[in-house]
Amino acid sequence: MSSVKRILAALCLSEHSIDVFQQAVELAQRYDADLYVVNVVDIKDVEDVTVIESMGYDLHSDDFRKGAKEERRERLAEVVKGAPIPKEKLHTLIKVGHPVEQLLKTIDEEHIDLLVIGAKGRSNLPYFMVGSVAEKLFRHSPVTVVSHRDKRKHGRKTA
Repeated sequence: MSSVKRILAALCLSEHSIDVFQQAVELAQRYDADLYVVNVVDIKDVEDVTVIESMGYDLHSDDFRKGAKEERRERLAEVVKGAPIPKEKLHTLIKVGHPVEQLLKTIDEEHIDLLVIGAKGRSNLPYFMVGSVAEKLFRHSPVTVVSHRDKRKHGRKTA
């Protein structure tokens, strides 16, 4: 893995995102790599607003999209604040679309070498071993995928 120069941390901004980000930071430091932190506003949420809008409610999908991107940008800024990575090596991205498609597209566009994800997403449903986005990325990612595990949940002590 000595050729790792660009790492992508996919954050859903759930409670586990901080730990996923910290693991990505550790890897970026180890490999002296650029770190790209991305969050995807799911197009399904935008489409839901469009349906509500079509029912006559004063809600607009463009406003929702803009507001969601701004809110996610602020939340990502909080997550990365104080990270021990030089500013020129830390990049934050907000995408809108289908999460898997947008993450795969970002891997290609940014020439990513390594993807860091959480094993579970926003839903955190207990009966799923791996979130659906994570599972699809394991199958389709053209680069190595590192899956962050919450050691505390599995009875392991953290160092």
